[in-house]
Amino acid sequence: MAEVSESSTERGGAQRRRAWLAALVFVGVAAVLAGVVAWVLLTRDAQVDRAALTVFGLRPPLVPVTTATVEPTSSAPTTGAPSAEASPSVVATPAVPHPRGRTLVAYRRGGWLCVAAPDGTDERRLVRLDSGVFALSPDASTMALVDQRRQLLELVDVPSGGVRTVGPVLSDRPAWSPDGGWLAYAAPERTEAVIRTVARDGSGARTVMRGRMPAVSFRGEVLGLVEGESAVFVAHRGRVRRLPTAGTPEVVVSDGARVYYAVHEAASGLAQVRVMRADGSRDTVLSEATANPRPVSYQDLCLSYDGAYIAYAEAGDDGYARSYILRLTDRRITPIARWRDTYPLCFLRDGRLAFIEGNALQGEPTRLVVVAPDGSGRTVIVDGATR
Repeated sequence: MAEVSESSTERGGAQRRRAWLAALVFVGVAAVLAGVVAWVLLTRDAQVDRAALTVFGLRPPLVPVTTATVEPTSSAPTTGAPSAEASPSVVATPAVPHPRGRTLVAYRRGGWLCVAAPDGTDERRLVRLDSGVFALSPDASTMALVDQRRQLLELVDVPSGGVRTVGPVLSDRPAWSPDGGWLAYAAPERTEAVIRTVARDGSGARTVMRGRMPAVSFRGEVLGLVEGESAVFVAHRGRVRRLPTAGTPEVVVSDGARVYYAVHEAASGLAQVRVMRADGSRDTVLSEATANPRPVSYQDLCLSYDGAYIAYAEAGDDGYARSYILRLTDRRITPIARWRDTYPLCFLRDGRLAFIEGNALQGEPTRLVVVAPDGSGRTVIVDGATR
C-alpha cells in the first residue's frame, strides 16, 4: 500500500509541473504578441508626427526619405537624333480608368484662357490670362492657372466660371491627380521651394516635400525635383523616396510603374529622355540628341491615358521646338511635324495628342492641332491658339 501511495504522489507532481510549464509558455507568447502590437502602434504614431516637418535640408525631414538601390545604368550611343533602339525593360503600363466628365482641350487665344471640344467647337472664354501656365483637370471640370502678375494659384470652375484663389505659387505648371480631385503645385515657403497639394475646391492645402516641377503619377504619387540634385523624389502615403538619376532632371512624369525624366548636359549639349522602374532600377535612355546643329533640351513630357505613349519636345532658343510621340512598347518614334515648331499640350482621352503649331516668337501664325499617336489624322481645330 505504501508503494502505491508513493507512485500516485509522483504522478500528481508530474501533472503539476506540466501545468506550470504550459502556463509559462502561454504567458511568454502573450507577452511577445503584446510587444509586437505596441511596436506597430508606436511606429505608426511616429510616422504621423513626422508628417508636419520638412524634407531633407537642415531641418528634420517632413517624412522619412529613403534612397532606392539602383542597378547600373545603360545608355544608347550618341546619334544626333532621337534613338529608336528597342528595350525589353520598357513596357507600357495601363493607366487608371478614365475620369468622368466631358473631354475638353485648354489653350490661350487673344489674351483669354479658353476651353473647347476636341473638334474646336463650343469655345468658352474662362478668364483673361496673358501669361502664366495652366492645367485642365482630367475630368475637365476645373482649370488651375498661375497668375504670373500676382504670383497666385487660382482654380476656375469650368461650368460656372467661378474663381477661387489658393495662395502664393511659383511659375511651374500644376499637376492634377488622375481623378481630378486634387492637384500638386510648387510654392514658395520661407526661403525654399516646396511642393504642396490642394483639393479641387481650394481646401486642405498642405506641404508634402521640398522641390519644384511637380508631377502626379497614375497611382496618385507626387513627384518633384530639387535644384542641384541628381534625383527624382516621390512622395506617397507619408513617405518620400529618393530615386538617383543619370544627371540632373529638368522634368519628370510617371505612370506609377515607371518614371520618365529628361536631362540636359550644358557642357556637352547632350539631351536625353530616360526611363527607370518605380524602385529606381533599370535606368535606360529612350531618346537622345546632341548639340549639333544647335543645343537643345527635352521638355513638355506627357503620357497618354493608356500609358502606351509619351510625347516630348526637343526645344532650343528663339522658341525652337520639334515634338515627337514615342511608343513605349517598341520605342517607335513619330515626329509631329518635321518643318514647323510644335509644342505638346496634352493627350486627350480619345488617345490623340493636342499641340500648338507655329512659333509665336518668330511671328509665325499659330494653331491648335490634334493628331493620332501614329501621326495620322492631323486636324487643325483652332486658329490663333497658343499655349
